[in-house]
Amino acid sequence: MRRIGVLAAGQLPDEHEVADHLDTLKGLYLRWIGAGTFGRLPTVNITNEEPHYAAPNTRVVALHPVTVILPLTVEEGNTVTTPRDGSIIVVVHRTTAQTETYVYDSSTHDWLRVDYLSPTDIAPLANRDPLGLISMLAIEIASEYGQDITELMVRNASQFQYNLTHDYSNPDDVTPGTYY
Repeated sequence: MRRIGVLAAGQLPDEHEVADHLDTLKGLYLRWIGAGTFGRLPTVNITNEEPHYAAPNTRVVALHPVTVILPLTVEEGNTVTTPRDGSIIVVVHRTTAQTETYVYDSSTHDWLRVDYLSPTDIAPLANRDPLGLISMLAIEIASEYGQDITELMVRNASQFQYNLTHDYSNPDDVTPGTYY
C-alpha cells in the first residue's frame, strides 16, 4: 500500500486490508499457474488409495482420498537434486472438491502452499525480485484506492513477469559470465 501512496512510512494496514491483499496475492499465483507461466502441468489421475509421490510440474487428480507426497529431491540424469525453483504441484481431490496448490521455492528449500498463505509467511518466489512482486500486487490493488499506476510500477511488474515466465531470475541457474 506504500507503493501506491496509501500508507505513509511507519503506518500499517488494518487486518481487513491485509486479508484482502493476501487474497489478491494468492490470486496472482493462481493466475500465473493457470496461464502457464511455469509451464504446462500434465494431469496424473490417481485411481487407487495408495500414497502417491508427486512429480514437480504436475496436476495430480485423486479420484479417492489419497496422501500425496511432495518430493524433496528429484533425479535429473544421474544426479539427485532439489526440485527446480518455481516448480508447481496442483493436487485436486475429487471426493472433497479441494484443490491444493504448491510452489517450490529454492530460497526456503520447501514447497509453499499458495492456498493457505498467511500474512507472516514468505511469499513463494518473492526472493527472486521483491520489488517486482510488490509492484505486481500494487498494480492489482491500486484501483481499489483510486490511485494511479506509475510507469515505474509497470516496468518493475513487467520485468518480474518476464523473468518469471522465462525463468531468467532462477537462482539455481545463475552462473558467472565470460567478459573477455
